[in-house]
Amino acid sequence: MTFGITSLGIGMGAIYPRFKHTSSAEIPTGFGGLLYMMYAMGLISLTVVLEARPVYILFTSYLQHANIPLCFYGELSLALFLIVVMNISALVFPLHYGLKNLSSMEGLE
Repeated sequence: MTFGITSLGIGMGAIYPRFKHTSSAEIPTGFGGLLYMMYAMGLISLTVVLEARPVYILFTSYLQHANIPLCFYGELSLALFLIVVMNISALVFPLHYGLKNLSSMEGLE
């Protein structure tokens, strides 16, 4: 998740660059900075939501000394698969579109 959030920051900074600002405090309050914060919080929130039920089942079965139900493993693998897909998407797409935006800006000059 660290790589995904970092690439979101780099990609959003490249998609919505602010080269002319009077102070560095203006950068996170721009459109790209706010959009980055919303996307990062969304990524973290979706990860927590997807992990909540499998972790709950693991802890309750451990505390009650009960066996883990077989359907749990399918649910766990689906949650992990979705988390991996989300993080890879957060890693690849912002960098791709940021590079595309910067290269188009470079071609205009």
